[in-house]
Amino acid sequence: MGTSASNHETIKSVNECKCCGRQYWVRFEREYFEKGGCRYAFRGTYYGGGKHDGEQCVSKVFIDKVAKLYVDWVPDIAAAEKANELAMRFNRAHPTNRPIKFVIPLIAKMDFCGQTGGFLWFSEEDKRYVKSDEYVAIEPFIYGHYQKFNSNSGAVFALTESLPAFSHFTYVASDRELVVCDLQGVRNDDHYYLTDPAICSRDQLYGPTDLGTAGIANFFARHHCTAICKSFPRPEVDSRSRVRALQPKKGSSYTFELTRQHDQINREFRARKTLPAITE
Repeated sequence: MGTSASNHETIKSVNECKCCGRQYWVRFEREYFEKGGCRYAFRGTYYGGGKHDGEQCVSKVFIDKVAKLYVDWVPDIAAAEKANELAMRFNRAHPTNRPIKFVIPLIAKMDFCGQTGGFLWFSEEDKRYVKSDEYVAIEPFIYGHYQKFNSNSGAVFALTESLPAFSHFTYVASDRELVVCDLQGVRNDDHYYLTDPAICSRDQLYGPTDLGTAGIANFFARHHCTAICKSFPRPEVDSRSRVRALQPKKGSSYTFELTRQHDQINREFRARKTLPAITE
């Protein structure tokens, strides 16, 4: 796969690219360009001979002590695949001039870390953010104006007709089991290209941004229907059970931020089809 003293490299991805069926390895920079609540993002390049060979990508690395193993990335893959499946159903049922498409990450194990220092005998592996036995996620670099449209805490930042309706649609299409939210990415002339969705589900199957029933209830407490979703059924709320609203914020919210009351509500409503009432 070649070497570069200044960059990190992975071996071939565990999973295959959904659009071309190829596995890729990547070389990515040692300095991140963006940091989230749980991950660093690094610019890199795809290699492997497929249609994406030589294209720019983003490598995402879990922050130390959060997660590092392949199994830690499985909920991210599951969330992206589920979101994309529901997006295709929404696009067919409610066609717009900008269909919704989600990026599905590749997961790859590190091959080696780039070297620090200018001379071989003074160099050592740069292990500040990632180590050679850890796994990273790989996604295409999305060109254009990157926006956050809504968050998994129920906040809305960019008004569109289709994206709030899509989140509402996912609740109905999943038989009231989940909501796809935390929508972010690029809106161009042809598509919404979205990445890193959060799914709030009753069974909390989708990793640390899955806020469960409390997250679903919080979304609908702040959701205003658009022309697309105004005819969709709204959730049935059980006013006998109340839970405090999540604090809306632009960044993702995580399960470790939930209160004991939120956790109790998530357990109580796991097998129900109703939602608790939200109190401010």
